[in-house]
Amino acid sequence: MLLGGLEEEEAQMVLAIQRSMDSTRREEEELARATALSLRSYRQEQRAAPSARKEEEDAGLLAALEASLEEALPAADAVQVTLFSSFEQDVAAVPRELEQALEGRLRAEEVESECLRALPAACRRCLTFLQRKHAVRLCLRDGTATLSGFAEYTAAAARDLTLLLRRLPQPEHRPPAATTACWVRWDPSGTAVPYAPEAAALLERAWLRRARRLDLLLDGRPFTIDFERMEEYDIGNASAVAISRSQPPTESARRLLGPEALGLEEEVRLMPLAEDSEEFRDTMCHFYETLEELHNKISVVKVEKLIHPLLYKQYQLKKASMEKACVGGTVERILFHGTTETSSREICLHGFNRSFCGKNAALYGLGVYFAVDAAVSVQEQYSPRSADGSKYVFVAKVLTGDYAVGGQGLRAPPLREGAGAPLRYDSVVDNPLQPAIFVIFNDTQAYPQYLITCRRHGAPS
Repeated sequence: MLLGGLEEEEAQMVLAIQRSMDSTRREEEELARATALSLRSYRQEQRAAPSARKEEEDAGLLAALEASLEEALPAADAVQVTLFSSFEQDVAAVPRELEQALEGRLRAEEVESECLRALPAACRRCLTFLQRKHAVRLCLRDGTATLSGFAEYTAAAARDLTLLLRRLPQPEHRPPAATTACWVRWDPSGTAVPYAPEAAALLERAWLRRARRLDLLLDGRPFTIDFERMEEYDIGNASAVAISRSQPPTESARRLLGPEALGLEEEVRLMPLAEDSEEFRDTMCHFYETLEELHNKISVVKVEKLIHPLLYKQYQLKKASMEKACVGGTVERILFHGTTETSSREICLHGFNRSFCGKNAALYGLGVYFAVDAAVSVQEQYSPRSADGSKYVFVAKVLTGDYAVGGQGLRAPPLREGAGAPLRYDSVVDNPLQPAIFVIFNDTQAYPQYLITCRRHGAPS
């Protein structure tokens, strides 16, 4: 008798689960029907008005679906918890424990789309359905939908919302918000490719509100913009390229680059790095780690990134060529180059030029000198103070390749020993076993990536 009762309970439980699953499927079907109807209504608004009878039929069907969903999907904004305890202190502790437990699981997801800026009433109903289906709260502001709730729920809701928005007709392109910033992506060849005005406006709005990332569609394909790493990630191809944001040169940058740069402002520019950016922190970390005993005597005024598409493309082509021919393992190094204020202007415009050699050092050859440690480059003989006390140090990408020891009077690296053809080394050094100084003789072997303006406290050395 007892066994029969258990079997009956088990059968009832299975039936209840089946009904629950059937109910969930019905809710999904109703949501899909409501979404499709809303989309059809939206498209009809964009075209000529449909017949009055058709509008009446659609309105009646949509009202019926809404009523069905009102019953099937209860609002999940609040829940009432009743506590029973023998001790009052236990009752007071439970809410705190609940809040702490929930805090780690809550999450907010953002979805951006121009379609969200002017959703008609028919499509706004879809947002209500999504909220209730996924038990999340949705806040719509301008072109951004913020979904709040448990992490797994918000992720699923954001996924569905993105799919929904892709089915909507794209709004007519409007002139983007006025912005002086220029957004570009750097393709593998080193060429700067500007974003379309609409995409650039989206990036700029996300940047100004200090967003960490932005998901968007470019030419119908999904991309993620990582503002901390300043990268564009192609979700479909699982590949990333660097991006950059720049503004028209400031007055100080114009003074540094001089009148020669006036015709090049759209390509060549110095972009100040934000002090809270990962790029700034990484650059400063490498700089200070190699200052040695001067660590507490040097203060950085600013760090600027040089954007020079032509120089960068030439550098990338040279790098590809050297990687094929280089015997050793390391082709590229990050090195320092101290210089004067006047020469820094020339380097920003034309890159490292051997015509400047001999001004500071020529002990290992008549080339361009780079130091492994910043402590060398900040010395007064390499980066003398300007009129206002500033010193200028470049952080450069340098193609050192295979190297040999240098010597006075060298105008090119020495020939490789035992080579059948007259091949030369790629660079020369002060000490082949532990180089501290590298010298290059080809202007395309270095790219001035960052310009550090700093000051030294105390007497110069």
